[in-house]
Amino acid sequence: MDLDVKLGQEEADAVAALLDFGSEEPGAVAAAAAAAAGGVVSAVAAGMGAMDEGLLLGGVADLHEPEFLVKWVGKAHVHNEWVKEGVLLGMARRKLLNFKKRHGDAPCNLQEEAWTQPERCLARRPCPHSPGWEVLVKWHGQGYEACSWEPEHSPCFLQPQGVALQLQLWQRQRKALTRATEAAAAAAAGARRRAAQQGVAQLSEQPSYVAGAPLHPHQLAGLNWLRSCWASSGGAAVADEAGLGKTATVIAFLSSLLQEFHVAAPLLVVVPQSMLAFWEGELAFWAPSDVNVVVYAGSVAARTVLQDHELWLQPSSMDVKVGSAGRQTHLMLGERVPKADLVLTTAEAAANDVHLLRALPWAGVVLDHRQRSRSTASKAQVGAQGGVLGGGWVGLGCWE
Repeated sequence: MDLDVKLGQEEADAVAALLDFGSEEPGAVAAAAAAAAGGVVSAVAAGMGAMDEGLLLGGVADLHEPEFLVKWVGKAHVHNEWVKEGVLLGMARRKLLNFKKRHGDAPCNLQEEAWTQPERCLARRPCPHSPGWEVLVKWHGQGYEACSWEPEHSPCFLQPQGVALQLQLWQRQRKALTRATEAAAAAAAGARRRAAQQGVAQLSEQPSYVAGAPLHPHQLAGLNWLRSCWASSGGAAVADEAGLGKTATVIAFLSSLLQEFHVAAPLLVVVPQSMLAFWEGELAFWAPSDVNVVVYAGSVAARTVLQDHELWLQPSSMDVKVGSAGRQTHLMLGERVPKADLVLTTAEAAANDVHLLRALPWAGVVLDHRQRSRSTASKAQVGAQGGVLGGGWVGLGCWE
């Protein structure tokens, strides 16, 4: 056995000496020896993948040859690598020349550090080529179209932030499974029936599920009125002067449906494109922290990822960690169950994807008509009432 090891080392040294013949680059002997001895070959030298379109993200000159930061197709920025200019000339000559034409020869780095930090875990699946599981990750500063599958044992998931993101994914999955059970549906139907027969108790003080800040008296009165409208299976329209807190009142009402009446289906909020960021901030401020809010917007590729992994809980995302009872319940219900608690989308996205949104069993719909053109408003209202609601209770209109 010792003889074999000695011969293997001698062979590696001989190969390294031959490969390093005439080379002025320091360290070449060691690199060649590692490769001959069975070490890992550089991804670039092995011809790993192709680069994203135009994504040379930086350049720096060392003592002998410039290097460039490369993003590979289908991989996140956390896998970016510095590659020598000579290697890139053989792999992507046109992209390299275009990059140097735009940025010159001075050292630069266009990558942002946030792009390598995970923001949210969306789903799980068994690794297709190796044992274990993969996690679908959304990265900070990147849209849903840039999500990538990463192994569960990746370094980013060994940090406290990564562990917390995975725990949040498990909580969302368990919550979706619990809400999809027959017991949850029966409890929600019973709460709605009692509210219709006996009415709802009038709130004299702000409920605990309304976070953020204290409600004004007129907002609390509006919350009571909206709850009464819901109990009587009627629609409602909120119209008042600007700045009186109509959005906070509506979010408090939606929170009551989720926390007090435990509706067994998600809620949909359709807003103008110009007010999407405003609604995101208001929901983060007023809604309870455990409400799973999904913003359904962006490009077609981004909405496809949202449709597959944020609006629905797929069977492939679950294993025994969810619990045998939850897994059996899911298998009895079908292939997938609704995952989001509240979906925030734009009028344009709702009109374009009404055939996809129609598949979800919405418990209620909010239509915000503020700052919206008449044509877009009519399309959104027809799409929401005729396609999304599908015979459910009339959506809540909100305008100035």
